[in-house]
Amino acid sequence: MERAKRSLWCIVPVLLITLGASGPCQGTFFEVDEILEALKNEIQTAQSMEAGVPRLEIDKVELWLSVFSEKSDKESVELKIVGTEEVNLYQPNPAISHHTIHLSFNPDYFTDFTSEMSSGLVEAISEAKASLKKTYLTPPNMTLNSVTFTIKFGVMRKKTGVIHFVTTDLQRFAAGAIPTHTLNIHMSIKNQ
Repeated sequence: MERAKRSLWCIVPVLLITLGASGPCQGTFFEVDEILEALKNEIQTAQSMEAGVPRLEIDKVELWLSVFSEKSDKESVELKIVGTEEVNLYQPNPAISHHTIHLSFNPDYFTDFTSEMSSGLVEAISEAKASLKKTYLTPPNMTLNSVTFTIKFGVMRKKTGVIHFVTTDLQRFAAGAIPTHTLNIHMSIKNQ
């Protein structure tokens, strides 16, 4: 009986090591340009939903993306954004180098832009704009020229393959060591 217990204790670590070594690359990797394209669509959609007076115009957007670099098969450096799948929460490979990209841009809006389905940020932006507008219009009056607010988010690929920006329950991302990103939105009030 004692020999059987010792044999079992020898097998368990071997099984854990074997099952834990699932491959050199874990997590869901996104191309930087596909994330930027999805973010541009979110900002455009949020702005196109703005109605009434005063208007809160998004003047400038600052974005801090956590990216990882690794060498490709052709020995060039590739930058990837690590996210997760809707179903499984993957932990990124610790051997990959971590960097931050800071982007600052002024969005150009298309007046004939039709609202698309949100990928997760439109709700957060719209809710902030609605709260600011209500505060601005509720007495006592105050002078409010510009506003900046920050959204922290993670990136997830839905079962359908669509990119989704997660703004709630970010502790799931922290527990899985999946990086989050920061979006600063600078707005001004237009009274015409």
